[in-house]
Amino acid sequence: MYHKTLHISLFGVSEAVGQTIDAQEPYPRFRHETHSYAAFDPNAFADSDIVVIDADSWRQATGQALSPAADLGGLVPAWRDAHGERFCILIVVASLDERNAYTADDFAVIDAVWVTPLTQPYLENRISTLFLRAHLRSESLLHNTYFSTLIDSVPDMIWFKTLNGTHLKVNDFFCSVVNKSKEDVIGRGHNYIWGLPEDDTESAEICAKTEALAIEAGHMCSFEEEITTPEGRRKLKTYKAPLYDEDGTVMGTVGMGHDITELGNIQNELNILIDSIPLSVIIEDANDVIAGINALTEQYFEIDRANSIGRSFSEWRRDAFGEKLARIREHHESEEFLLTKGDSVRLLYMRKAPILDVFGNPTGRIRLYSDMTEQRELENQALQNARTDYLTGLYNRRYFYEALAENESADSTAIMIMDLDNFKGINDTYGHTVGDHLLVLAANILKDVFAENVVVRWGGDEFVASMRNVSSVDEVCEKAQRFLDLIAEQSEQSCEMCKVTGSVGVVVDFTGTEPIDELIKRADDALYAAKSSGKSCLRVG
Repeated sequence: MYHKTLHISLFGVSEAVGQTIDAQEPYPRFRHETHSYAAFDPNAFADSDIVVIDADSWRQATGQALSPAADLGGLVPAWRDAHGERFCILIVVASLDERNAYTADDFAVIDAVWVTPLTQPYLENRISTLFLRAHLRSESLLHNTYFSTLIDSVPDMIWFKTLNGTHLKVNDFFCSVVNKSKEDVIGRGHNYIWGLPEDDTESAEICAKTEALAIEAGHMCSFEEEITTPEGRRKLKTYKAPLYDEDGTVMGTVGMGHDITELGNIQNELNILIDSIPLSVIIEDANDVIAGINALTEQYFEIDRANSIGRSFSEWRRDAFGEKLARIREHHESEEFLLTKGDSVRLLYMRKAPILDVFGNPTGRIRLYSDMTEQRELENQALQNARTDYLTGLYNRRYFYEALAENESADSTAIMIMDLDNFKGINDTYGHTVGDHLLVLAANILKDVFAENVVVRWGGDEFVASMRNVSSVDEVCEKAQRFLDLIAEQSEQSCEMCKVTGSVGVVVDFTGTEPIDELIKRADDALYAAKSSGKSCLRVG
């Protein structure tokens, strides 16, 4: 804490005055040093905070009456300038007649006259008042130092203004922004400080309007204001509050401003960035309030930014997802879900992660939604292609094993292997176009005959069909014979030279335990037996 020493010089003053001063109890953190001189000493005067000159002693020493303006006027201005705002006072001890003879110029030099005779109570009162004034001035300077140091340490603009917009006090950061000194700012208005023409009233009116709103509210209010400067427009986040005098009357305003232009630019860049992300992005704050979304979010959920930002996520989700889906996801947020908007159905994949501050504390959350509809369709198509014969549209050998593996609990299984008789000769004679036509024809007949069963193209001109839970061999043979009849009939109808017959090998496992590969081998053997029997027939193995 600060300590203050008052340097007191007494010129020609009685010993009683000095004793009374020394006996005076100083204020906390104060001490005083008293020096008495028989005659006036300019050097001692210059080093003093309190000066007391006895007019009678002056007259005895100089032979002339003390004339403050004439005798001290050349010293006092420099003495006051040296003290600045620090306490200093010049007192003359004089008779009532001498005091009454002093002119206005004299009183401009001196601060007080102690009228003789000096009684002890009067002297004690004057000295006590003197020390109080010194104490109050030092406390005032100290508090002003505290306050000025505080506001000059703030990396934001701070200002105090009168009701008519004149600046009373500003901090260093304010001066650095407007590129002017405090001396140049104090007592000036908006346009001069910001280097604007006097007829440019737009930004000054904005400032005045927000100050009026703060005064009307009676407390601090925050605003976002755009101001014009010689370097261009800037955006400020301002906080303004009314200032009251002792009787509660508003005497001005105090304000703090933070330049958020660059922050706004960063926000715009962030919006551009998240808008370029091929995902729906939703950013929430620590209270689950939506702080930002991107263009894909608007597109997916059909809610624009203006109706999204500032709303709680749960409330927004009810509008975006619909009440039913929103309720489901409030209890369980699966990663994948179907979103229906009108006639559109999207398969969305959701990921979320916390947003952490530099200390690792959660300050919000980010949600990402991927539209997996097309990808899933492509995956399904790829899977379908992997299981399907390109030419005939029938499933292939891979799917055959997958389908039977999914239904291993059947009581009985029938396997039929079918091929087209003399197919290689037809291909060689009439070409692959005719051969492909017959394969497609056979596939279509099989799809119709075995509509409720698994039928696949095994390879080349071979086809395999399976039936589960069959009751008799005749049931299987009936379908197999149906295929043989239709392929002979329809191939002849489509093209005389395309007429073809088929052969079928049939096996049935009524135990439901025989391995599939063993059934395939037995059916293949039965097919060979049909071929050996003259073709265009079926055999049961």
